[in-house]
Amino acid sequence: MKYIDPGYDKFIFDAEKLKEEYQFACEWISSYGIDYQKTRFGDYERDFVEFLNKKGKVEAKESLRVFFNAHLEANELIRIKNVFDKHKELIDLDSIKKAVSGQKFRTGSKKDQSRDFAFELGVATRFIKAGYYVELNNIADLVAQVNGRTLYVECKRIKSQRQLEKRGK
Repeated sequence: MKYIDPGYDKFIFDAEKLKEEYQFACEWISSYGIDYQKTRFGDYERDFVEFLNKKGKVEAKESLRVFFNAHLEANELIRIKNVFDKHKELIDLDSIKKAVSGQKFRTGSKKDQSRDFAFELGVATRFIKAGYYVELNNIADLVAQVNGRTLYVECKRIKSQRQLEKRGK
């Protein structure tokens, strides 16, 4: 058996807790008539199960890489579900379909429109949670009403250090 740091148990506990919340988020996807098992979110669910069942009895670096990817994606889906479940008028079936498709890993493709759209939804959730009115339409990625002013937001998902430097000027 390979040695695993004693703190590993915390990851197991957190993963089990996250897996419960994640299941509700996957059921939310299913409520739109989408078989989440056939999307990248089904892959993440399987990654959680594998991580929890093996409990560190595999090569730790790869196991944690896969787990942390699933963990990150699950948390983002949970955030989107929790906000848009309360604001059903802002989201529809096409939006959900668009957001749940795509590559399993963020680095799988530089041009992954579903991930770009999911990123837009994630940004929108932050505005909504801050108490701002948000619209998702074709004028901009999102339009928010902030302190009586209209803010047109174009969301750009960071894909490389070079792009970050170019856009950050």
